[in-house]
Amino acid sequence: MAFPSWRGAFKHAFLFGLFLLLTGLGVAYFSCVLAFIRGADMSKRFFAITILALAALSASRGSAQEPAAQAPATPSSTAQSAIPPEAAKLVNPVKPSAESLARGKRDYGLDCAMCHGANGNGKGDLATDMKLNLKDYRDPASLKDVTDGGIFYIIKNGKGEMTGEGDRRKASELWDMVNYVRSLSRTPHKSAGIK
Repeated sequence: MAFPSWRGAFKHAFLFGLFLLLTGLGVAYFSCVLAFIRGADMSKRFFAITILALAALSASRGSAQEPAAQAPATPSSTAQSAIPPEAAKLVNPVKPSAESLARGKRDYGLDCAMCHGANGNGKGDLATDMKLNLKDYRDPASLKDVTDGGIFYIIKNGKGEMTGEGDRRKASELWDMVNYVRSLSRTPHKSAGIK
């Protein structure tokens, strides 16, 4: 089978191959192209084309599936329910000094504000996009039943849709974040129903 222009056909095949490579199908596609260019006999061409067709079919089936709808997260009736009792009893060893609050604010801004909002109102961009209903940490009642140890546990291990910090941060940095989150309810702000 002759193509009108080998150069044009190769260019289109190469560009299509790059697209497939970016989508994870490139290896199968380039195997087929190389088999064709090398002049493999018909059985090898058929095998290569079959592999390409199966790869394309599986990719189209995977991309056609709709992601599962996520139900909006709602705060549990008692925030302590998911926190182990021994974690809830932890005492914050870091005093809420100006330095601790500054470090906590920096780390909160990097890792938490995208969901919990820069000011702790629970209306960060990601939370809004995911339709999450998060607590407003500016409201003193939002964390009144959660100990510092409980907040530490949630920051470290996550809760619901929230991934935890795990071992990415030192314990002292997590305690700085606990201090900062606690300070949000003591910061004056204007909001309906919250003074």
